[in-house]
Amino acid sequence: MEKLSVKQIKVANYFSDPTKMSVSEIAKLCGISTSTLYKWLKTPQFREYVQSIINTYCDGELTNVWKSLIEKCLKGDVPAIKLFFELKGKFAEASQTASEVIQIIDDIPKGEGFD
Repeated sequence: MEKLSVKQIKVANYFSDPTKMSVSEIAKLCGISTSTLYKWLKTPQFREYVQSIINTYCDGELTNVWKSLIEKCLKGDVPAIKLFFELKGKFAEASQTASEVIQIIDDIPKGEGFD
């Protein structure tokens, strides 16, 4: 497997940064053309490297995001609570249990003054 160049690593770091920066701005900062950047993006090795940087960043922020979700849940934010249970695999389990327990019975005989 061919190693990435110093410029490719620099571009990958800018490209995986969660701040908003356009492709042309990244290319200009790194001293390459946008067509070169797009060419690199087509290579699996470059894309895998960018993805590894993104994964590392996301893993580092997981604790902060989790704390933020819990804070919203404690404030009564219903969508946050639903997301919490979905992430913990409990919402689907609770929904399945509820649908198994709730049964609508429509067995009132017709003609006895109820129609």
